[in-house]
Amino acid sequence: MKDDPVFYTESMAALCARQGYFEKSAQIYRYLLERDPGRDDLAKALAGVENAMQKPGQDADGQPGNRLESLIETWITLLVESNIQKKFDEIREGIKRMTP
Repeated sequence: MKDDPVFYTESMAALCARQGYFEKSAQIYRYLLERDPGRDDLAKALAGVENAMQKPGQDADGQPGNRLESLIETWITLLVESNIQKKFDEIREGIKRMTP
């Protein structure tokens, strides 16, 4: 994810935390708190993420984290993208052969 505040939402921060990207999640929560400092729910969520950063192997709720799930999801996404890229390359080569 790029550092674009348009994507800095509570949902994105929570998603990052669930996937184990605690630094990014904390960054988003801090940004949201700067814009709306009275939000206790955001402050509590940030505290949970910061706590998880202090305790490796746990998620933002203090439960054992499943980083393997996130890694498998990333691997599958990259595999699919690689296959799509190969198909586009094959199409491109086919077009090159057809054009004089």
